[in-house]
Amino acid sequence: MAQGILLAFFLAAALVFFLPRLFHISQHVVLSGSMEPAIRTGSLCFIDHRAGLGEIREGDAVAFERIDGSLVVHRAVREEKGQFVTRGDANPAEDLARVTKENYLGKAVLSVPYLGYAVMFLQRREVKAAAGILAAAFFLKELLSAINKEGKPYEKT
Repeated sequence: MAQGILLAFFLAAALVFFLPRLFHISQHVVLSGSMEPAIRTGSLCFIDHRAGLGEIREGDAVAFERIDGSLVVHRAVREEKGQFVTRGDANPAEDLARVTKENYLGKAVLSVPYLGYAVMFLQRREVKAAAGILAAAFFLKELLSAINKEGKPYEKT
């Protein structure tokens, strides 16, 4: 039973975190409410880096990098001379900085509410240490079980 749960957990983690990378999709935790209600604070947002700036249309949520290096996901409001004006859905004013080919990162293709909180929790040093200890204990238990079975004669049932 525990093995099945552990296997399901690792398969789900692989699907959510590793498989998207094969398709140049990254995940980012949403830390502000500027895109609510469409993208909620604490969501895990998936960014498609293959989508070029030329593919963006008004209304698309785009990811771009600010001067301070932070990643922002806001909605493209309009195009002006090959650059996009953006605004967070919950913000009253447009962003001052424009999205250009230099700071454009990709198109937001999916957001999963609250999953970002779980990701942030799992990234804590204490949680990683506990997971490592649990994995080592599980491995040791299986190893001892295998050794114990080798010492027993085969029984016909």
